[in-house]
Amino acid sequence: MRSLIIVLIGLSALEPASVQTRRAAARTGSIRVQGRAVADAAGPFNALGATLFWGAWAYKSDRPRLERNLESLSAAGIDYVRVLGSVGGASWKDRQADP
Repeated sequence: MRSLIIVLIGLSALEPASVQTRRAAARTGSIRVQGRAVADAAGPFNALGATLFWGAWAYKSDRPRLERNLESLSAAGIDYVRVLGSVGGASWKDRQADP
């Protein structure tokens, strides 16, 4: 059985300062679970996310491409990304990363 490792990364930690400043006005404070939602200092909100199946590989092998994709996702209003540490199948052989 293959193991699956999932890492959630807040985009604000990876964004350029100019994007962080723009987003800071919209959402403030630490993110926490509140009931069945997420919340910050302004209260509950619908956090939008994306999955980067190739994110672990890109972090190691193509950081500029990863950063461009994260900037695009952030500009589109995505709040978080889910990065899979292990994916399988023949189509992923060229993008493997050691979790």
